[in-house]
Amino acid sequence: MSGKKAPAAGPRQLKQTKLTFGSAFQSSPQQQNKNQRISSKDDQDDLASNNPEKFDVKSFAASKSGEAAESPGNDTSLPVSPALGNVSNTPETPIPTIATQHSNLRVIEKVGDIFDAPRRSILIHACNAVGSWGGGIALAFRERYPDAYRIYNAHCKRSLPQRLVGTALLIAPRDGTRREHYVGCLFTSKRYGRNKDSPHDILRATEPAMKDLIEQILAEMASGEEVGEVRICHINSGLFAVPWMRSKSLIEGLQVGEEDIPEGVTFSRDIIAYAPE
Repeated sequence: MSGKKAPAAGPRQLKQTKLTFGSAFQSSPQQQNKNQRISSKDDQDDLASNNPEKFDVKSFAASKSGEAAESPGNDTSLPVSPALGNVSNTPETPIPTIATQHSNLRVIEKVGDIFDAPRRSILIHACNAVGSWGGGIALAFRERYPDAYRIYNAHCKRSLPQRLVGTALLIAPRDGTRREHYVGCLFTSKRYGRNKDSPHDILRATEPAMKDLIEQILAEMASGEEVGEVRICHINSGLFAVPWMRSKSLIEGLQVGEEDIPEGVTFSRDIIAYAPE
């Protein structure tokens, strides 16, 4: 996954990119109001310093909201992936159109250290929405990327768990080390420990959170930033206790069509999933 570096010309302005992810994905009204993107260093510094006037909130856009409004049989609630069960119990509800296999994300399994990644890589993990990286793989992220943790923690404090769950946060390299890694946070459970969400709710939040993160990655690439490969741990399978294969199935069901990729951006649909040795 690579992008072309744009010439520097004053403060960087990110290109606003609206993605539809094919006809299989329709954003729910709840989702439209809760997706927030934080990518540039200036935006992240504003968030960490609790400056609400500069905090950028971007709503998710429904890809075909007009069609949904015209069809009384459509269910406008968050769609349930086949990995979770039937899309609807009513026969009148249309089955989502499945895009070609070539537009689907591909998960490539590897064994090794997820953190031993090339510079500018994106490392993805699942998070709670109350600002805690206190155990499991999240603790390893906190130890290696303390600045990213502070940005994530401040982001959680500025919102409510029920508004963050199902969204994502892409944090640009901030730690000043040779790694220079992006950190991708998927908010798949409102809380953690005994208060974590049910496996069904965690999976239900994983799909829109991953879509949100892909949108942010493409917008970052469209702005001219260099982005390397995308790595993901076996999300949800640790302290959230959801079998990895169920999350993997959801990820591989996501479709990114050519019409979703900004002009001039070279985007690889390969996501490398790392399991520890």
